Amino acid sequence: MSELPIRRVLWVLLAYAVGAAMVLPALDWLQRVLALPPLFGTLARGGMLLGVPLAILIAWRYPELGAGETTLLDDGAVRDDTRR
Repeated sequence: MSELPIRRVLWVLLAYAVGAAMVLPALDWLQRVLALPPLFGTLARGGMLLGVPLAILIAWRYPELGAGETTLLDDGAVRDDTRR
């Protein structure tokens, strides 16, 4: 059971890297088109970097989320909606 969170974290990191590879060129284009200040790109990249530990933490703490029909309850517990 201990390998499930590790595997989940690796998939989340891979998805985050692919998403960042698609978003970064779009941010540069958006900055040029809208004539945004250079601070926009810096803040956007910083936000993406700060999001990495958050994504890792969520993937490690809740490995069941996104792996099927499970939902996060208000108290932090995970409920399986497939059982009736």
